[in-house]
Amino acid sequence: MRRCQSIAFVTISFITATWVIPIELLMLHENGTSERVVVGPDLQTGQCVQLLIPDNTFHIARVIGRGRWFLGASTEWPGVEKVDVEIGDVEALAAKYPGVADDLRAFQRG
Repeated sequence: MRRCQSIAFVTISFITATWVIPIELLMLHENGTSERVVVGPDLQTGQCVQLLIPDNTFHIARVIGRGRWFLGASTEWPGVEKVDVEIGDVEALAAKYPGVADDLRAFQRG
């Protein structure tokens, strides 16, 4: 997991009842590398309250900890058109990113 250096354009936040639930994101970069980031309130452990997801990056997220759901929001800048969005095929992505293939399948299962 990497530490967040600054606030970015994509905001992901989530609150359930009286506590904040973090989510784990797995980003698959165009250059073949992958990156895990936890978006949540605990900055001392390296969590980010906001996250920039670069263009041409497949990403998948899951709730971690004791939560089962989250209320999230994202802001795209500039605006995203439907033609700009591609739904990834887990098995095709697993073949392209074999180092995180099992993680991709686990994220898909929830």
